Amino acid sequence: MSLMNDTFTAWRIPLYVLLEWPKADLEHPVIRRWSVPIYLALWALGTVCLLGRSYARYQGRAGRLAIDDTILGIAWIFATISIVTSIYGVLGAGFDRHVWDALVFGGRQGVAAWVHELTFIIGSSLAKASVLVFYRRIFAPVKFSTMRWAVDFALFITLAFMTAISISIIFACSPVHAFWDASNPTYGGKYHCFDRHIYDPIKGLISVISDIFCLLLPQIVISRLKLETGATLRLSIIFGCGILATLAGIARTVELTRLYSDPLRDLTWVGHDVFLWAEVEIQLGIICASVPMITTLFRPPSQAVQDMMKSKSAERESQQPINNTTVQELSNLNP
Repeated sequence: MSLMNDTFTAWRIPLYVLLEWPKADLEHPVIRRWSVPIYLALWALGTVCLLGRSYARYQGRAGRLAIDDTILGIAWIFATISIVTSIYGVLGAGFDRHVWDALVFGGRQGVAAWVHELTFIIGSSLAKASVLVFYRRIFAPVKFSTMRWAVDFALFITLAFMTAISISIIFACSPVHAFWDASNPTYGGKYHCFDRHIYDPIKGLISVISDIFCLLLPQIVISRLKLETGATLRLSIIFGCGILATLAGIARTVELTRLYSDPLRDLTWVGHDVFLWAEVEIQLGIICASVPMITTLFRPPSQAVQDMMKSKSAERESQQPINNTTVQELSNLNP
């Protein structure tokens, strides 16, 4: 019985599960490659939005180019590598078919999974950090305020999470190359990989919780401003766009759980969906981070929010001080 419980691959698939795998169909495997055009469309949309954001900043319509733009640009680079890896995973590493039909791809599956996971974590975390730096400037300009502490805390957690998870991915197996070499259950080298069946879902859950926290931060400030109902609603929608990325993160977390709950541990078939939702999440993160600036391209410069707001009254009646920076920035962003 102990032999049947022996595990194989970096994902620790038990021997009794391997014995239940169907016979490989190398001539006519079930293949799905419909995700490739979705990847390309997502990347194109994210890139266009990033360029639109940069143009709006360059023109001074949504403030000037700042550190948050640089951070988002770096996030886009990692997101691009991630999406290229996802496409490679489908077209060249066996993530378009069941795992028992994909053994012929050898270590390519592990390489694709390793690179994708690492670049996704870095890219998505930097996109979130970019948003938080932006929030820090317009929603928490007052030093030592509650909102400043909240934003700084979220930023610290985001960067610490990125660092810790990146290190854990790199050294998930000892030696490191065993992560991809041991993708094939027949690999005979000596290696050890830590158990991920709890780690992966918790990792996804922490990411979702931090997403929700980041979504709430601007809504708290917006709700305290003395704005007309229409202006409040528009700003809430603009800064609430990230809910789409959060929903994708929830779907990704569910798929991460399926990697270990699937009866046959069909890693490539389920992994295909993990890749897909990860790309949806990171590209939506870039898109939603760009939306507040992009909206300024569809109207002439306006002082609409300033006209609607009595800033002194707003500061008196709110628990969080509102200064001219917040007023001016929101004035620029309100359609």
